[in-house]
Amino acid sequence: AFNKKYFAKYRMERRRTAFEKNLEEINSHNREFEEGKSQFRMGLNKFADLDNELYKKQMVRMRDTNHRKMDVEINDEIVGAAAKDAPDSLDWRTKGFVTSPVNQKTCGSCYAFSISYAITGQIMQRIGRLEYVSQQQLVDCSVETGNQGCAGGSLRYTLKYLEKCGGIMRQVDYPYTSSVSTTKNSS
Repeated sequence: AFNKKYFAKYRMERRRTAFEKNLEEINSHNREFEEGKSQFRMGLNKFADLDNELYKKQMVRMRDTNHRKMDVEINDEIVGAAAKDAPDSLDWRTKGFVTSPVNQKTCGSCYAFSISYAITGQIMQRIGRLEYVSQQQLVDCSVETGNQGCAGGSLRYTLKYLEKCGGIMRQVDYPYTSSVSTTKNSS
């Protein structure tokens, strides 16, 4: 179904083993779904032949930052104050905040998706509808604050960029391409 070709026998065997293990996990999970023990169903996709190690190596590129850890007392002060009025639970689906999964392909842009969806959620709370913001702007333009485009980034460097540039473009105006391109003017 995914038209994959393997040119080395050892690679084909490794991928077959990973596929069989993943299929077993999917089937086990879906049995739990049928029994009402899970709220979602799993299925095969083009990553089903990757083991966790290879998937992480190819797809996950979140970078650590060299910054001091926040003092626990200060952290408790900030989080404690904000959490005082927080509900015990929140299901964004009931509020219409339902998004489709996105394939970032081989571009390590999870940092950009994390921040952009957090901002989209805040915008939705304010205006009452989904207005997606540009992940591509973050991939292309936050290099100057420490991110590395498709080679990964961090939440800290992305937030530094957003503070410096003063805003973010809409996704429809600056769509995701899963590669690094020239920064567009965001004014």
